[in-house]
Amino acid sequence: MQTRMIDMPPTVKAFVKVTAEPEGDFETVVINARISHEEQVRSCAHERRHIEGQDFCKVCADNIEKEGHTNEK
Repeated sequence: MQTRMIDMPPTVKAFVKVTAEPEGDFETVVINARISHEEQVRSCAHERRHIEGQDFCKVCADNIEKEGHTNEK
């Protein structure tokens, strides 16, 4: 897994890009460089939980987000 910082609109905190490789999938966490450091850390942790939970094998992103935010409280 690698992490990249790029400028994005403030409504986008972070996302994960999954690249299929012959050896297996490779994840890149992309974090908004324009948000505060505190929010960057929180957003990175959120995206890592998606990776660890193998959420990319699930069907609906809306349900994944609802489930993830419920578990964060």
